[in-house]
This record gives sequence, C-alpha cells and structure tokens, in this order.
Amino acid sequence: MDFTYPVGENFQLGEWDGTTFKERFRVSGSVTGQRGNIGIGTTTPFAKLSVHVKNDDDYTEYLFAIASSTPTATTTHLVVTNDGNVGIGTATPAEK
Repeated sequence: MDFTYPVGENFQLGEWDGTTFKERFRVSGSVTGQRGNIGIGTTTPFAKLSVHVKNDDDYTEYLFAIASSTPTATTTHLVVTNDGNVGIGTATPAEK
C-alpha cells in the first residue's frame, strides 16, 4: 500500500454503525512518540506493529494466526491465542 497524508494525521480503518466509529486499524502519522507505527485495535500504537484486544470486545479467539483455506476447510498453521499460548500445527495450543 502506498499513500500520502499530512504530517500528524492518521490513516484509520474501522466500522461505522451510523452513529459511532469503532476503529480497528491505524497507521499513525509522523508525530512525536508514534513515528509511523501501525496499530490494530489501538489508537496509540507503541511499536512498529501493535496488536491489542480490548477486554470489552468479548474476544476469546486468536490474537494472531496464519492459516490456509479452501471452500470446505481451514488449516491452521500457527496461532497465538489471546492468553499468550502459541500453537504450530494446532488450533488449540495449551502452552506458552
């Protein structure tokens, strides 16, 4: 993706229900303390890639996953669950 926006501004993607915007993805502008960091689930990314799951989202699945899919099945290759367990070749890891 290649785009340009004013210094200090942010590129945001999210959901709009007609009343409220719920931000899901942000690329921060070149401002002190952010420097082009990417945030998913946060309005203040603190690293080059910050992924946050908020407690109020009722999210109990994966924080990160790599998978392949066909029309009839999905194969999970790597997952990090929201409680920090890591699985390689399993969708239900029990260890950190």
